[in-house]
Amino acid sequence: MKKFILLWFLPFMMLGQDSPNESVFDFMKSKSKKNIIMKSSAHYKKGFSQIEGKLYLTDDKLEFKTLMVSIQSEKFDINLENISSVSAAWTKFFGLFPLLPNSILIKTKNDKSYKFAVKRRKKWINSINNLIVK
Repeated sequence: MKKFILLWFLPFMMLGQDSPNESVFDFMKSKSKKNIIMKSSAHYKKGFSQIEGKLYLTDDKLEFKTLMVSIQSEKFDINLENISSVSAAWTKFFGLFPLLPNSILIKTKNDKSYKFAVKRRKKWINSINNLIVK
């Protein structure tokens, strides 16, 4: 029965992939050939919505990819040399009321902001700041 369910969901799981040559399980891995310093599940805050995915920190960039089963698909890289600041932020209820202190706010030199809810945010902030300073 489990095999039937997996085979039935397999085409839906492959919808978010860029290339038909990618395996379903390789989609979750970072494509960067550099060392992965940190990785964690994360929620990317886009307006009032949250997009669940994986956040990777490598030697030269911060990479976010949505999960395979996610309806909203986001995939982007932020080069570390383009990051101007990293700070702690709050997850807000309906974008108004502070709810949890578990987010990081990343601002780039071209005035874009990215907000991620992650576990161990202090470790993420310190790791990114250490790589930016180098």
